[in-house]
Amino acid sequence: MRQVNILVKKLPNQALVGDCIGVERGALALCETEYPLVLALGDFDSVTTEEKHKIEKYFDKVITFPKIKSASDGELAIKAALKLGYDQIFMYDALQFRADHAHVNILLAYRYPKLTLIDDYNRVRVYLAGEYKIEAFDYPYLSLFTLEEAIISLTGVSYPLDHQTIHYNDTYTLSNEIKSDCKLIVHSGRVLVYLSRD
Repeated sequence: MRQVNILVKKLPNQALVGDCIGVERGALALCETEYPLVLALGDFDSVTTEEKHKIEKYFDKVITFPKIKSASDGELAIKAALKLGYDQIFMYDALQFRADHAHVNILLAYRYPKLTLIDDYNRVRVYLAGEYKIEAFDYPYLSLFTLEEAIISLTGVSYPLDHQTIHYNDTYTLSNEIKSDCKLIVHSGRVLVYLSRD
């Protein structure tokens, strides 16, 4: 299984496994590291000319997009990763800083099942119809949301659910707690799973 890490702002606190794509300042953060650098991209409006030259020195492939475009730099990075054939995409620091960008990145996680959003406090990905073991990854709290309608069952948590229908405007699925052997069944629809910690 081929894995790629997309960095949006800075290096994460954990070691990365797999190749790396740098977006804007994320590309700058990857310079001078030992990680396999696949691609740097963005409109590069958040870096100086000198910093852009540094990025070009460390990355064999740099794609510069115009500032006026119909997709975010993050989405362009996801599409590039999918085009390169990666099976798992981890995007770091896509939930912090600007709320509008965080919202778009959550919508992207809902759209692209291979994508997982990760930062110091959250881990977010979508689950399609099927049965899944949910690993806590040191994030003890679990919240479930959908952007449409979904039917789910959930065990191994403080508040289990059995064939529960949830809708886009439901909020009672916030802040459940993982106990042990957490299992999610998505009977229909798709569900965003948020793993969080304080």
